Amino acid sequence: MYHRLLRLAAMTFAALLCAASVATCVAQTVDRDTYCVEVDVTNQITTVYRNSDRKIVRQMICSTGIENYTPLGIFNMEQSRPETDRQEWYFITKYKCYVKYATRIKGSILFHSIPYAERDMGTIDHEALDQLGTKASHGCIRLLWEDARWISEHCPEGTTVKIFNGAAKKAGLRDLLKVQGYSEDCKLTYRQFLDASPLENISGGLGRGSNGDEVSELQQRLIGLGFFSEAPTGVYDESTTLAVMRYQSAAGEQVNGVASRALLDRIMSEDDITAEYATLTPGCEGPLVAKLQLAMTSIGYYNGSIDGTYDDNLARALNDYCASNGIQTVQSVSPALRAEIYSMAMA
Repeated sequence: MYHRLLRLAAMTFAALLCAASVATCVAQTVDRDTYCVEVDVTNQITTVYRNSDRKIVRQMICSTGIENYTPLGIFNMEQSRPETDRQEWYFITKYKCYVKYATRIKGSILFHSIPYAERDMGTIDHEALDQLGTKASHGCIRLLWEDARWISEHCPEGTTVKIFNGAAKKAGLRDLLKVQGYSEDCKLTYRQFLDASPLENISGGLGRGSNGDEVSELQQRLIGLGFFSEAPTGVYDESTTLAVMRYQSAAGEQVNGVASRALLDRIMSEDDITAEYATLTPGCEGPLVAKLQLAMTSIGYYNGSIDGTYDDNLARALNDYCASNGIQTVQSVSPALRAEIYSMAMA
Protein backbone atom coordinates (compact mmCIF):
# COMPACT_ATOMS: atom_id res chain seq x y z
CA MET A 1 0.00 0.00 0.00
CA TYR A 2 2.82 2.38 0.82
CA HIS A 3 5.96 2.68 -1.35
CA ARG A 4 9.16 3.13 0.63
CA LEU A 5 12.81 3.25 -0.25
CA LEU A 6 14.53 -0.06 0.38
CA ARG A 7 16.72 1.34 3.15
CA LEU A 8 13.74 2.79 5.01
CA ALA A 9 11.84 -0.46 4.59
CA ALA A 10 14.70 -2.38 6.13
CA MET A 11 14.88 0.06 9.04
CA THR A 12 11.12 -0.19 9.58
CA PHE A 13 11.24 -3.97 9.54
CA ALA A 14 14.03 -3.95 12.09
CA ALA A 15 12.05 -1.59 14.30
CA LEU A 16 9.04 -3.87 14.15
CA LEU A 17 11.15 -6.84 15.17
CA CYS A 18 12.50 -4.83 18.08
CA ALA A 19 9.00 -3.77 19.16
CA ALA A 20 7.79 -7.35 19.02
CA SER A 21 10.73 -8.45 21.14
CA VAL A 22 9.95 -5.75 23.71
CA ALA A 23 6.31 -6.89 23.86
CA THR A 24 7.43 -10.44 24.60
CA CYS A 25 9.77 -9.21 27.34
CA VAL A 26 7.00 -7.20 28.98
CA ALA A 27 4.83 -10.30 29.24
CA GLN A 28 7.71 -12.23 30.76
CA THR A 29 8.18 -9.65 33.53
CA VAL A 30 4.54 -9.82 34.66
CA ASP A 31 3.76 -12.56 37.16
CA ARG A 32 1.46 -15.30 35.89
CA ASP A 33 -0.86 -14.72 38.85
CA THR A 34 -1.20 -10.95 38.36
CA TYR A 35 -4.23 -11.17 36.07
CA CYS A 36 -6.89 -13.65 35.01
CA VAL A 37 -8.88 -13.47 31.79
CA GLU A 38 -12.54 -14.40 31.35
CA VAL A 39 -14.21 -14.89 27.98
CA ASP A 40 -18.01 -14.61 28.09
CA VAL A 41 -19.16 -16.50 25.00
CA THR A 42 -22.81 -15.54 25.50
CA ASN A 43 -22.07 -11.82 25.25
CA GLN A 44 -18.82 -11.99 23.27
CA ILE A 45 -16.95 -10.01 25.91
CA THR A 46 -13.41 -10.59 27.18
CA THR A 47 -12.59 -9.21 30.63
CA VAL A 48 -9.23 -9.03 32.41
CA TYR A 49 -9.30 -8.98 36.23
CA ARG A 50 -6.49 -8.20 38.63
CA ASN A 51 -6.30 -11.15 41.01
CA SER A 52 -5.25 -9.09 44.04
CA ASP A 53 -8.48 -7.09 44.24
CA ARG A 54 -10.69 -8.61 41.48
CA LYS A 55 -11.03 -5.21 39.84
CA ILE A 56 -11.58 -5.03 36.12
CA VAL A 57 -8.39 -3.90 34.41
CA ARG A 58 -9.53 -4.15 30.83
CA GLN A 59 -12.76 -5.14 29.05
CA MET A 60 -13.16 -5.61 25.33
CA ILE A 61 -15.49 -6.86 22.61
CA CYS A 62 -14.48 -10.11 20.93
CA SER A 63 -15.53 -12.84 18.50
CA THR A 64 -15.32 -16.47 19.55
CA GLY A 65 -15.78 -19.54 17.34
CA ILE A 66 -18.89 -20.29 15.35
CA GLU A 67 -21.00 -23.16 16.66
CA ASN A 68 -18.92 -24.77 19.45
CA TYR A 69 -15.45 -24.31 17.95
CA THR A 70 -14.14 -22.40 20.98
CA PRO A 71 -13.59 -24.81 23.89
CA LEU A 72 -15.17 -24.02 27.25
CA GLY A 73 -13.32 -24.47 30.52
CA ILE A 74 -10.48 -23.14 32.62
CA PHE A 75 -7.03 -23.10 31.02
CA ASN A 76 -3.55 -21.83 31.75
CA MET A 77 -1.88 -20.04 28.87
CA GLU A 78 0.55 -22.43 27.23
CA GLN A 79 4.21 -21.84 26.56
CA SER A 80 4.72 -19.48 23.65
CA ARG A 81 6.27 -20.67 20.42
CA PRO A 82 9.18 -18.25 20.20
CA GLU A 83 9.20 -17.78 16.43
CA THR A 84 5.51 -16.91 16.13
CA ASP A 85 3.62 -16.17 19.36
CA ARG A 86 3.27 -12.68 20.84
CA GLN A 87 4.90 -11.13 17.76
CA GLU A 88 3.38 -8.28 15.77
CA TRP A 89 2.41 -10.61 12.92
CA TYR A 90 1.43 -14.28 12.98
CA PHE A 91 0.61 -16.23 9.82
CA ILE A 92 -2.24 -18.76 10.02
CA THR A 93 -1.25 -21.27 7.37
CA LYS A 94 -4.57 -23.11 7.24
CA TYR A 95 -6.53 -19.97 6.41
CA LYS A 96 -3.74 -18.09 4.61
CA CYS A 97 -4.11 -14.89 6.59
CA TYR A 98 -2.15 -12.81 9.06
CA VAL A 99 -3.18 -11.77 12.57
CA LYS A 100 -1.47 -9.52 15.09
CA TYR A 101 -0.18 -10.43 18.56
CA ALA A 102 -1.26 -14.06 18.84
CA THR A 103 -1.18 -15.40 22.41
CA ARG A 104 -1.62 -19.14 22.91
CA ILE A 105 -4.38 -20.33 25.25
CA LYS A 106 -4.50 -24.04 24.45
CA GLY A 107 -3.16 -25.85 21.39
CA SER A 108 -4.33 -23.96 18.31
CA ILE A 109 -6.72 -21.72 20.27
CA LEU A 110 -5.30 -18.20 20.48
CA PHE A 111 -6.16 -14.66 21.40
CA HIS A 112 -5.36 -12.57 18.32
CA SER A 113 -6.48 -9.62 16.23
CA ILE A 114 -8.92 -9.44 13.35
CA PRO A 115 -7.36 -11.19 10.28
CA TYR A 116 -5.41 -9.33 7.60
CA ALA A 117 -4.68 -10.44 4.02
CA GLU A 118 -1.08 -9.19 4.22
CA ARG A 119 1.31 -7.72 6.78
CA ASP A 120 -0.37 -4.39 6.17
CA MET A 121 -2.92 -2.67 8.41
CA GLY A 122 -4.79 -1.59 5.29
CA THR A 123 -5.66 -5.19 4.39
CA ILE A 124 -7.87 -5.87 7.41
CA ASP A 125 -10.82 -8.22 6.91
CA HIS A 126 -13.65 -5.70 7.13
CA GLU A 127 -16.31 -8.39 7.33
CA ALA A 128 -14.57 -9.89 10.38
CA LEU A 129 -14.29 -6.41 11.88
CA ASP A 130 -18.02 -5.86 11.44
CA GLN A 131 -18.67 -9.25 13.07
CA LEU A 132 -17.00 -8.31 16.36
CA GLY A 133 -19.51 -9.05 19.09
CA THR A 134 -20.77 -12.20 17.36
CA LYS A 135 -19.48 -15.74 16.95
CA ALA A 136 -17.37 -15.59 13.81
CA SER A 137 -13.98 -17.33 14.18
CA HIS A 138 -12.73 -20.86 13.67
CA GLY A 139 -12.21 -21.22 17.41
CA CYS A 140 -9.70 -18.52 18.31
CA ILE A 141 -10.77 -15.38 20.16
CA ARG A 142 -10.58 -12.34 17.89
CA LEU A 143 -9.98 -8.90 19.35
CA LEU A 144 -9.12 -5.43 18.14
CA TRP A 145 -5.38 -5.37 17.59
CA GLU A 146 -4.74 -3.00 20.51
CA ASP A 147 -6.49 -5.43 22.86
CA ALA A 148 -4.63 -8.41 21.41
CA ARG A 149 -1.36 -6.57 21.97
CA TRP A 150 -2.27 -5.73 25.57
CA ILE A 151 -2.91 -9.40 26.36
CA SER A 152 0.33 -10.44 24.66
CA GLU A 153 2.25 -7.92 26.76
CA HIS A 154 0.57 -8.41 30.14
CA CYS A 155 -0.63 -12.02 30.35
CA PRO A 156 2.35 -14.41 30.37
CA GLU A 157 2.51 -18.17 30.16
CA GLY A 158 0.46 -19.69 32.97
CA THR A 159 -2.13 -16.89 33.17
CA THR A 160 -5.56 -18.38 33.91
CA VAL A 161 -8.17 -18.09 31.15
CA LYS A 162 -11.79 -18.99 31.83
CA ILE A 163 -14.02 -19.47 28.79
CA PHE A 164 -17.67 -19.89 29.70
CA ASN A 165 -21.20 -19.79 28.31
CA GLY A 166 -24.59 -19.14 29.86
CA ALA A 167 -24.08 -15.68 31.36
CA ALA A 168 -26.99 -13.25 31.52
CA LYS A 169 -27.34 -11.33 28.27
CA LYS A 170 -25.85 -7.82 28.35
CA ALA A 171 -26.78 -6.23 25.03
CA GLY A 172 -26.20 -2.70 26.32
CA LEU A 173 -22.70 -3.47 27.55
CA ARG A 174 -21.85 -5.25 24.31
CA ASP A 175 -22.98 -2.23 22.28
CA LEU A 176 -20.95 0.06 24.53
CA LEU A 177 -17.80 -2.06 24.10
CA LYS A 178 -18.25 -2.06 20.33
CA VAL A 179 -17.78 1.69 20.45
CA GLN A 180 -15.06 1.83 23.08
CA GLY A 181 -13.40 -0.79 25.25
CA TYR A 182 -12.59 -0.14 28.88
CA SER A 183 -9.10 0.24 30.36
CA GLU A 184 -8.28 1.28 33.89
CA ASP A 185 -5.68 3.60 32.35
CA CYS A 186 -8.49 5.91 31.19
CA LYS A 187 -9.80 8.67 33.45
CA LEU A 188 -13.02 6.83 34.31
CA THR A 189 -13.65 4.20 36.94
CA TYR A 190 -15.38 1.10 35.60
CA ARG A 191 -18.61 2.26 37.24
CA GLN A 192 -18.34 5.60 35.48
CA PHE A 193 -17.60 3.81 32.22
CA LEU A 194 -20.80 1.79 32.58
CA ASP A 195 -22.76 4.93 33.38
CA ALA A 196 -20.98 6.45 30.35
CA SER A 197 -22.18 9.98 30.97
CA PRO A 198 -22.55 11.00 34.62
CA LEU A 199 -24.15 14.42 34.92
CA GLU A 200 -21.67 15.62 37.53
CA ASN A 201 -19.10 18.18 36.41
CA ILE A 202 -20.46 18.55 32.88
CA SER A 203 -20.33 22.36 33.27
CA GLY A 204 -23.33 23.33 31.21
CA GLY A 205 -23.17 20.36 28.84
CA LEU A 206 -25.45 17.38 28.38
CA GLY A 207 -25.30 13.83 29.70
CA ARG A 208 -27.42 10.81 30.48
CA GLY A 209 -30.67 12.00 32.04
CA SER A 210 -30.69 15.38 30.26
CA ASN A 211 -33.76 16.19 28.21
CA GLY A 212 -35.29 19.01 26.21
CA ASP A 213 -34.89 20.91 22.96
CA GLU A 214 -31.11 21.06 23.14
CA VAL A 215 -30.93 17.25 23.33
CA SER A 216 -33.25 17.04 20.30
CA GLU A 217 -31.00 19.43 18.39
CA LEU A 218 -27.95 17.35 19.32
CA GLN A 219 -29.65 14.15 18.19
CA GLN A 220 -30.71 15.74 14.91
CA ARG A 221 -27.17 16.97 14.27
CA LEU A 222 -25.71 13.53 15.05
CA ILE A 223 -28.16 12.03 12.56
CA GLY A 224 -26.93 14.45 9.93
CA LEU A 225 -23.32 13.55 10.69
CA GLY A 226 -24.04 9.85 10.43
CA PHE A 227 -23.52 8.89 14.07
CA PHE A 228 -27.15 8.46 15.17
CA SER A 229 -29.92 6.64 13.32
CA GLU A 230 -32.96 6.92 15.57
CA ALA A 231 -35.69 9.55 15.63
CA PRO A 232 -34.92 12.51 17.92
CA THR A 233 -36.69 12.14 21.26
CA GLY A 234 -35.20 14.96 23.33
CA VAL A 235 -34.04 12.39 25.90
CA TYR A 236 -30.32 11.76 26.42
CA ASP A 237 -30.61 7.99 26.67
CA GLU A 238 -28.24 5.07 26.03
CA SER A 239 -28.55 5.40 22.25
CA THR A 240 -27.62 9.07 22.41
CA THR A 241 -24.70 8.27 24.69
CA LEU A 242 -23.39 5.69 22.21
CA ALA A 243 -23.81 8.17 19.33
CA VAL A 244 -21.78 10.78 21.22
CA MET A 245 -19.12 8.16 21.93
CA ARG A 246 -18.93 7.30 18.22
CA TYR A 247 -18.46 10.98 17.43
CA GLN A 248 -15.80 11.35 20.12
CA SER A 249 -13.92 8.34 18.78
CA ALA A 250 -13.96 9.74 15.22
CA ALA A 251 -13.01 13.21 16.45
CA GLY A 252 -10.07 12.06 18.55
CA GLU A 253 -11.75 13.25 21.76
CA GLN A 254 -11.86 11.46 25.11
CA VAL A 255 -14.55 8.80 24.69
CA ASN A 256 -16.95 9.00 27.61
CA GLY A 257 -20.37 9.78 26.14
CA VAL A 258 -20.51 13.20 27.81
CA ALA A 259 -21.47 16.15 25.61
CA SER A 260 -19.56 18.93 27.31
CA ARG A 261 -20.20 22.52 26.21
CA ALA A 262 -16.99 22.52 24.18
CA LEU A 263 -17.96 19.27 22.49
CA LEU A 264 -21.46 20.56 21.74
CA ASP A 265 -19.99 23.65 20.11
CA ARG A 266 -17.77 21.46 17.96
CA ILE A 267 -20.59 19.10 16.97
CA MET A 268 -22.88 21.98 16.00
CA SER A 269 -20.24 23.93 14.07
CA GLU A 270 -20.45 24.02 10.28
CA ASP A 271 -16.72 23.58 9.64
CA ASP A 272 -16.06 20.47 11.74
CA ILE A 273 -14.50 17.81 9.52
CA THR A 274 -15.44 14.92 11.81
CA ALA A 275 -18.39 14.13 9.56
CA GLU A 276 -15.98 13.00 6.88
CA TYR A 277 -15.12 10.03 9.13
CA ALA A 278 -18.74 9.01 9.68
CA THR A 279 -20.53 6.07 8.08
CA LEU A 280 -23.86 7.04 6.52
CA THR A 281 -26.87 4.77 6.94
CA PRO A 282 -30.44 4.94 5.59
CA GLY A 283 -32.38 7.66 7.38
CA CYS A 284 -29.40 9.97 7.88
CA GLU A 285 -30.00 13.63 7.12
CA GLY A 286 -27.72 16.59 6.72
CA PRO A 287 -25.00 18.24 4.65
CA LEU A 288 -22.90 15.08 4.37
CA VAL A 289 -25.77 13.26 2.66
CA ALA A 290 -26.35 16.24 0.37
CA LYS A 291 -22.69 16.18 -0.62
CA LEU A 292 -23.01 12.51 -1.52
CA GLN A 293 -26.20 13.19 -3.51
CA LEU A 294 -24.41 15.88 -5.51
CA ALA A 295 -21.51 13.56 -6.28
CA MET A 296 -23.84 10.73 -7.30
CA THR A 297 -25.75 13.15 -9.54
CA SER A 298 -22.56 14.32 -11.27
CA ILE A 299 -21.56 10.76 -12.19
CA GLY A 300 -25.03 9.89 -13.42
CA TYR A 301 -26.37 7.52 -10.79
CA TYR A 302 -28.77 9.78 -8.88
CA ASN A 303 -31.51 12.01 -10.24
CA GLY A 304 -33.46 12.87 -7.11
CA SER A 305 -33.62 15.98 -4.98
CA ILE A 306 -30.50 17.30 -3.27
CA ASP A 307 -32.29 17.40 0.06
CA GLY A 308 -29.73 15.83 2.38
CA THR A 309 -31.89 12.79 3.13
CA TYR A 310 -30.64 9.22 2.75
CA ASP A 311 -33.87 7.77 1.35
CA ASP A 312 -34.81 4.90 -0.99
CA ASN A 313 -33.83 6.91 -4.09
CA LEU A 314 -30.29 7.36 -2.84
CA ALA A 315 -30.14 3.73 -1.73
CA ARG A 316 -31.10 2.56 -5.23
CA ALA A 317 -28.51 4.87 -6.79
CA LEU A 318 -25.83 3.46 -4.52
CA ASN A 319 -26.86 -0.09 -5.39
CA ASP A 320 -26.57 0.75 -9.10
CA TYR A 321 -23.15 2.30 -8.52
CA CYS A 322 -21.92 -0.78 -6.64
CA ALA A 323 -23.26 -3.14 -9.31
CA SER A 324 -21.62 -1.16 -12.11
CA ASN A 325 -18.25 -1.09 -10.38
CA GLY A 326 -18.08 -4.65 -9.11
CA ILE A 327 -18.58 -3.65 -5.48
CA GLN A 328 -20.65 -5.64 -3.03
CA THR A 329 -24.01 -3.91 -2.48
CA VAL A 330 -24.01 -1.89 0.73
CA GLN A 331 -26.47 -0.03 2.92
CA SER A 332 -23.84 1.71 5.02
CA VAL A 333 -21.69 4.17 3.08
CA SER A 334 -18.20 4.19 4.57
CA PRO A 335 -15.77 7.12 4.30
CA ALA A 336 -13.67 5.02 1.90
CA LEU A 337 -16.61 4.45 -0.46
CA ARG A 338 -17.57 8.12 -0.36
CA ALA A 339 -13.99 9.11 -1.14
CA GLU A 340 -14.08 6.84 -4.18
CA ILE A 341 -17.35 8.38 -5.36
CA TYR A 342 -16.03 11.93 -4.80
CA SER A 343 -12.89 11.09 -6.72
CA MET A 344 -14.90 9.82 -9.68
CA ALA A 345 -17.12 12.93 -9.56
CA MET A 346 -14.06 15.20 -9.74
CA ALA A 347 -12.41 13.28 -12.59
